[in-house]
Amino acid sequence: MLLRPTAMIGVLGAAVAAPYVITQSPETVEHFWPAAGAPAEVAPAPTHDAPTLDPATLAAPSIDMTAGPGEHIYRSAAPIEGSPHYRLVDVLRLDITREWVYQHWARKSTGLAELDLFGVRVPLVTGAGMTDLAGSLSYYFDNQGLLQKIRFHGRTADTTQLVGLFTQHYGLVRQASQLPGEQLYQRMSKKRVESELRSRPESVLWSTTPHESFVVDFELNRPGGGRFVEPPKPQLMIPQAAGAPAPQAADPAATPEAEPVFPSRTFVQDAPPKPPEPAAARAASEAPAAAPATQAPVHVARPWDRWPN
Repeated sequence: MLLRPTAMIGVLGAAVAAPYVITQSPETVEHFWPAAGAPAEVAPAPTHDAPTLDPATLAAPSIDMTAGPGEHIYRSAAPIEGSPHYRLVDVLRLDITREWVYQHWARKSTGLAELDLFGVRVPLVTGAGMTDLAGSLSYYFDNQGLLQKIRFHGRTADTTQLVGLFTQHYGLVRQASQLPGEQLYQRMSKKRVESELRSRPESVLWSTTPHESFVVDFELNRPGGGRFVEPPKPQLMIPQAAGAPAPQAADPAATPEAEPVFPSRTFVQDAPPKPPEPAAARAASEAPAAAPATQAPVHVARPWDRWPN
């Protein structure tokens, strides 16, 4: 009786294993069960080739930090400081138009302090030589777009070329200056200064910054335009009488400290106002008190004053 279940288990095992062994090729069988004495072969691990990347895609994108808004749309060949190849005579012409200024400078400042003129200020660098200028250049146009005034404030290392330009092309003449070391050139019209050039050396000169040796200020007005250079405003001086002592500075120790300012009303309820006093009572209270009259001492008779000595 026990042999029958055992025989059934063997039949089922043969039915399952026989098809599997038949379908396997000898190479597959040897792969899992190598022959006796043959070295076991280990299957190599699968390899994955690394993707090839273009070196151009790995480079960081170049960003121009000096480009303004919309630079990728409206490109301009002029850098922010203007073209260094401009000659000074080319930027100081009175036939310059506002469109010419807009085309030659990428950055402009408008709305300058001239009520009847439209001002445009641009940075100017004429080059890297000793006679070149660096500073701010301002153009002023009238309602018809005609250039009426040019102003400049900046520095240079040598004023020789600048002085030659103003004396030969614009007719400025050397004038005596009241400031030591200052060069003053002016062009007069109707006994007033129509154009002016001022240059003065810096108080401290450094060999490492020679291009900042002289401060330059000039103003060019259109001849016959009726515009003149405004004289510098004098400082207001208070005249003193002859022989009057000079005012002395206040002693800070003797000056009383300022009292703090408090709000007029606080969260504490104010007391009710007092009724007005009658005029007679108020006059009596405000009148000074009369001084007491001096009285003679009163002699009081004492009993022992009558006793004989």
